[in-house]
Amino acid sequence: MGVQLLFLIVGTLSCITLMKLIMFITRGQWKQKLNEVSLSFILALLCGFILTWIPTLAMLFQQSIPFTTHSFFLFGKNILIFTAFFFLTFLTMSYIGNKKLKADPLQQKNVQMHLFLSLAISLFLLFYTYILTNFYSNTIMLSKENIISSLLLMLGTIYTATRIFEHIHIEEVFIRKSRSSLTIHSLFGLIGIALCSVLYAFIERLFLNNSFLMTTVEWTSVLTLFTITITYIEHQFTHQQDQLQKKHEELQEQEQKYRSLHDYNPDAIFHLDMEGRFTAFNHYAYELTGFPHEELIQLSIPDLIVPEEAQRVVHFYERVKTGDTANFESSLTKKNGERRSILVTGIPIKVQGRVTGVYGIVKDITEERMAQEKINFLAYHDELTSLLNRRGMKKEIEKLTMDDKRPLATVLIDIDLFKHINDHLGHMAGDELLQLVAERLKTIVRSKDLIARIGGDEFLLCFPEIEDRHMVRQTIENIHETMKEIFTIGDYYKDVTLSVGVSYFPEDGRDFDTLIKHADMAMYEVKRNGRNNYMEYAAAFEEKNVSEIVLLEDLKAAIDKEAFELHYQPKIHLISGKIQGVEALIRWDHPENGMISPGSFIPLAERSDLIIPLGLWVLREACRQYVEWKKKHALDFHLSVNISTKQFLHPDFTQMVLLILEETGMSPYHLDLEITETLAIENTEETISKIRILRDIGLQITMDDFGTGYTSLSYLSMFALDRIKIDRSFICSLSSNRNHAVIVQSIIFVAKNLGIAVTAEGVENEEQIRILREWNCEEAQGFYYSRPLPAGVLSGVLQKESILS
Repeated sequence: MGVQLLFLIVGTLSCITLMKLIMFITRGQWKQKLNEVSLSFILALLCGFILTWIPTLAMLFQQSIPFTTHSFFLFGKNILIFTAFFFLTFLTMSYIGNKKLKADPLQQKNVQMHLFLSLAISLFLLFYTYILTNFYSNTIMLSKENIISSLLLMLGTIYTATRIFEHIHIEEVFIRKSRSSLTIHSLFGLIGIALCSVLYAFIERLFLNNSFLMTTVEWTSVLTLFTITITYIEHQFTHQQDQLQKKHEELQEQEQKYRSLHDYNPDAIFHLDMEGRFTAFNHYAYELTGFPHEELIQLSIPDLIVPEEAQRVVHFYERVKTGDTANFESSLTKKNGERRSILVTGIPIKVQGRVTGVYGIVKDITEERMAQEKINFLAYHDELTSLLNRRGMKKEIEKLTMDDKRPLATVLIDIDLFKHINDHLGHMAGDELLQLVAERLKTIVRSKDLIARIGGDEFLLCFPEIEDRHMVRQTIENIHETMKEIFTIGDYYKDVTLSVGVSYFPEDGRDFDTLIKHADMAMYEVKRNGRNNYMEYAAAFEEKNVSEIVLLEDLKAAIDKEAFELHYQPKIHLISGKIQGVEALIRWDHPENGMISPGSFIPLAERSDLIIPLGLWVLREACRQYVEWKKKHALDFHLSVNISTKQFLHPDFTQMVLLILEETGMSPYHLDLEITETLAIENTEETISKIRILRDIGLQITMDDFGTGYTSLSYLSMFALDRIKIDRSFICSLSSNRNHAVIVQSIIFVAKNLGIAVTAEGVENEEQIRILREWNCEEAQGFYYSRPLPAGVLSGVLQKESILS
């Protein structure tokens, strides 16, 4: 028994060592470095050695073979035979595995192949053992029972050994699960015990011996191996089922994701087969086309796409069938005949690498296309009137001016007092008027003429291919004549006048910007001369602009140096003859040009921001002078200072007035701010609000030049005024113009009933004084009493009790 145990130990350790070596070679870096033939040879050599060594070792321990040179030579020869056998076997298995067997590693392997291989090895090994034993002894007896039991046990040993090797490999490579070293050595030891015991018992039975120990060991070890193998296989099958279940769940999830993507996609999805027939759709395909399923399934691409696009879309479909994708825009016709713009994405349907159909994902881009077309339209057209805008007109004129031999005229039109309409009737009424003016302009011009609204209330006309300027002038006169017809805006009736400036290509300019600039100069000359007319550009306008630029620079310098002085014109009470107030009037003695009229530099300052610092200087200087007079004389009259529109509308105007009052010590109750009628008309709400704030401070407010801005007498009730000044144009013709007399009398009557004082400007004779006294006018101002006086001269006058009448 001791010899048998020693054999089992030595044989088992030999098996473990060689099997570890086989595992090292098959899963280490050696496998990557060796080719298929080299690897097969090395494995065959190791298997040949172990299967030759075990039976030889068994016979040595049983003393069936002698320790001779011939025995060792035979041992080496048998190793070569076994190596050749296994080498051919492994190459055959490799070929079969690469060419025939395509199973997934987690699936059950080919059991028949394993059994056949194990049977072949078992038969070869037993046959070799028998031949080897018979070579050294003629007394052996091969019984049927020995052959069957040994073959079955050897078959079980070899089969389970190969399966255990295989499943250890599967666990490590595919399941990512490594067995411990103890487990590996235990399994390899069990295989070694089974192989050694089966061969040892087979040889014993050849000599008609039957060791209880070896019989028990061989059956126990082989059955244990079977149990372990079955457990391994069951574990693998369980894992495989788990993997299959997981794959099934993943497939279900993917299918649900695909179904959601398909069914709930906001775009229409069409499935087409390889013949171009529709096979399936999502819900949005029915909404897009208007066809129900039973009708849509019978249609093809040309039935939906508009005729002029059908061939192009079919071409894209054919391209997608080759495996490409396509993205393009087209148009389809719905069942009701409505045409819709679409964006199509064509995607090939591939199954196992082969195109089996086409997905068409169709997005309705009709609204986007319309929006884009509108954007493109608005890039060159005015949204309100649908006329060309400035950019569009510039583009067209630039095309026309490429040929110097084709003259054209640019006509700039501005609606007079348009801001009045916006302020009093609202911006919607202003927009409606612009649309009406645009429509009338369209009826006057030729079909080849161009019309644009270039901003606000300005229109630009371009007359290409003009024969002479007479045609242009006649067209402008026709426009003026057409505008004389009263416009109806809602419940209101409005008459409209135009200020028009004209420039000609190529005489007045060779590019768009120059032509517009010169037409704009001409138009502003019309406005300076009373509006409602037209004027053609002249070089003198340019010279005038240059002189204005020079004057503007001199004005800036004069403001910095405060190179101005104030004159004061008294306002006389018509009954008492006493001074009721004085009006501060600015004067500028230019160092080179002498005394410059306020009518020349005040409008220039108003068109720039210089009117703000200039107006502040006037207000501060007038208040300072009044406070100085107050210290010397017992004054009981107000100081009037003219306030420009820009100055009055400045957001900090009220704070600036308060600061000046504080700086100079001027009483707000003696300060009268004169605003223009136009300011009140064009900025009604802001003017009313600011007047209320100023009067709360204590200041007096006068509306200057009343009657020149077409103000209705009803406007007097809207503004909290202290007095109004009737414009000199009405006063100078008071005795000769009955209409003016009636207007003046009405103004005085209405103002007095509203508690508003009235000052008559430009009084020059006794007759005017008589009439104004008769109508109870309170104050008068003009050359009849006094011209504007320097501060020093007026100071002397204030010493007298009254002014000479």
